[in-house]
Amino acid sequence: MGDLLRRYWMPIAAEDEFDRNPVKAVRLMGEDLVLYRDMSGTYGLVDRHCPHRRADLSYGFVEECGIRAITMAGISTKPDAARAAV
Repeated sequence: MGDLLRRYWMPIAAEDEFDRNPVKAVRLMGEDLVLYRDMSGTYGLVDRHCPHRRADLSYGFVEECGIRAITMAGISTKPDAARAAV
């Protein structure tokens, strides 16, 4: 059933929600995710925990191109889930 539902668009947030706070934690089909809009206006949806130290990205801060976890490592994650800079 999950494979079928992943093929369709599902509204999970309104665009004006990101005017106040550019990061929003969401739970979608049993997965904890973070929806955000970076400073360039690009939206991203990534796993709620960073791949390096499992830091909660819903407390992270957005940058020009992605979201950065608030940890000692400070790894930035791009919307396509690729690691950017350390």
